[in-house]
Amino acid sequence: MEGTHPFRGGTEPANHVPPVHEYDRTGLGCSVTGGFVYRGEALPDLQGSYVFSDYCDGTLRTLQMADGEVTGVGDLGVSGGEVISFVEGGDGELYVLGSGGAVWRVDPA
Repeated sequence: MEGTHPFRGGTEPANHVPPVHEYDRTGLGCSVTGGFVYRGEALPDLQGSYVFSDYCDGTLRTLQMADGEVTGVGDLGVSGGEVISFVEGGDGELYVLGSGGAVWRVDPA
């Protein structure tokens, strides 16, 4: 499965759990890079938001949820380049790992 869509004509497996969110890759990227629920202190408005990206467009995005439902989708307005992963630091803040070894901390502008 690719989100809620069968991959290459395949069928949905019996144990498939659909994603809580998906986006059309047309113009938005090619491969979602999963992230973390933000628990840091530097960006209080992001508290509890799931921060993620896409490898191909690098835009940092957020999902807000309540009672198991998506209540909002946001765009942080910054790009992390070719994002390959996220990590939560010992300081509780979120770091973006880019291809080529780049590491950025997500901080207020």
